[in-house]
Amino acid sequence: MLQKKTVAMVALSFLTITHLFIKTNYALAETSEGSIIEDDLNTQNSLPWGLPDWRYSQVLNIHESLINLLVGKVVIDKYENRNGALSIFNNPPSPGKKNFISFWGSKIEGCFVKLIFQSASSSNPIDPETLIPIRLDMGVDDTIIKLRAKSSSNTTYWKENYTYGVDENQMTGTFYGVEQNFFISSEQVNHLKSASTQEVKARITFRDGSSIIYPIGVETVKRWKNVYSFNPYCKDMN
Repeated sequence: MLQKKTVAMVALSFLTITHLFIKTNYALAETSEGSIIEDDLNTQNSLPWGLPDWRYSQVLNIHESLINLLVGKVVIDKYENRNGALSIFNNPPSPGKKNFISFWGSKIEGCFVKLIFQSASSSNPIDPETLIPIRLDMGVDDTIIKLRAKSSSNTTYWKENYTYGVDENQMTGTFYGVEQNFFISSEQVNHLKSASTQEVKARITFRDGSSIIYPIGVETVKRWKNVYSFNPYCKDMN
């Protein structure tokens, strides 16, 4: 009798935990602002300048590509360094412009941070050593979060030609892009989840030792808590 009662209690506990998990993930799904399929996050191929069709600073549900299964959440941030150019919709590339597009989220298998960096030049080639990020540092409230790149030696980049100028002054340049993934610990994730609702300064350090400071927008920062709550354990994704 005692054994049957124990089995029944274990079964009830399992059903309760399962119910809470489903209820929690349903609630998380309800607080999203859109969705994206998992395959669209595989961005290792050449990407257009500025990724104009993506939804930025919104909580997006990540769905398995073949079936309608919620597998995670992500918020995508974008900062454009326009090198003095006017701020217009879908600003085209020109020499000196740079894009910083970062992905922050969690999935069933763990948490992730990814950065896409794009840099436009004139006809002169860019040294690849100045393109490959090896570290991402952020000032979150009174803490500096240091994220180490998952690959600093064999990271590949892509490049694409573009035209700039008008009429007879039109010239051809090249823009370069690179994708880098970063290690992030559960402790670091907790810092992001509790971040104050304000813009965060970030610094990318490249393989040649140079660095660039850029801002992560407040609308992205305020959504960190939501996207990283999908997986409360948040171990780093391998």
